[in-house]
Amino acid sequence: MERKKDWLVRLQVSLAMLLSVVSGFASSDSERLKHLERSFSVHASLAPLPENGNWNTNFASLEAPAEAQIHNAARLLTQDYNANRLYLLYQKEIPLVDAERVFQTWREACPSEIEIVPALMLNGGTTNQSELFSPLEIRRLSEFFKQQVNPKHIAVLCSSQMRSHELALKILSANFGTGLVRLDLQPDETAKAPFGGAIAQTASALCSAESNEKWQQDISGLERLHKWIEARNGQSTPIAWSLAVVGCDHSKSQGDAVLGHNDAERNAPIASGRNGIVVSEVLQHAKPGSFTGFNTDLHAMQLSSQAVSHDGSGYSFYEMLKRGQLYVGYYARPFLEIVNAYGSLRSGKTAPNNQ
Repeated sequence: MERKKDWLVRLQVSLAMLLSVVSGFASSDSERLKHLERSFSVHASLAPLPENGNWNTNFASLEAPAEAQIHNAARLLTQDYNANRLYLLYQKEIPLVDAERVFQTWREACPSEIEIVPALMLNGGTTNQSELFSPLEIRRLSEFFKQQVNPKHIAVLCSSQMRSHELALKILSANFGTGLVRLDLQPDETAKAPFGGAIAQTASALCSAESNEKWQQDISGLERLHKWIEARNGQSTPIAWSLAVVGCDHSKSQGDAVLGHNDAERNAPIASGRNGIVVSEVLQHAKPGSFTGFNTDLHAMQLSSQAVSHDGSGYSFYEMLKRGQLYVGYYARPFLEIVNAYGSLRSGKTAPNNQ
């Protein structure tokens, strides 16, 4: 009888230890999910930029946002939309002196736990366009951002021709070291020095088919994403994976369609549930040390949102941010799916997979 009692006690102790281990793993995983990056890329100026999104150095400056508009946008993005990091884009669309004030206001408007990462577009978006910022301006902005906005991180958008950005990157890396992040890492590129982090672009895979069923079977859809994840797992630089609100112009024939955000007037919302699938696949297959979380490019969303055939300039995404009003426009469904996924991660839970 005594031996049976001892066996029962040992069993109870073993079960308690097993439950403790399982609970510890669950708790650890929950904490990891909470701390994953949930970021948005958005223009600090909240300005309605031209449809093609490309600039050279000769364009009229736009109006800087009012403090109240920045506070409205900051509240929506960090509270209602669940972001813990904001990449604030600047491509010289407002004067430098106004930009410095705008970035300071963003820092003041966001809670201290929200990371504000200044992001500079180094050229107009194509390799043959000139640099937007002179070395003196890069140095000035770099020092300002480090002192007033973020002492650890700064980001850039740039062409793949790194040699053309050599001086600018040298100045930025001198101030931020491995805190230099590249926002537009293409699928066939490897993140390497001077960058200590990057956002991996996934648009060509996410936009490859209209239906999720076809996308999951398409070699240029889910299969391509799996290959990218596997390749990134073997690289030393951690990256965030991009999600997408805007799909493609599926009215074009397959032979004519250019995957990506090709026609702002015709770009459809991305298929319902696709971002949930992507989040689940990345969480399942990406090595924890190889990725930092997820990013959503709101500039791409704004370009299509402001089209007359969608929301129009008066009710575009950026305009709703400035007013402090929840977005309920043409791209609301896929955008809110991302918001919900961010909310799940914020709570330490796996994002819902709404296939």
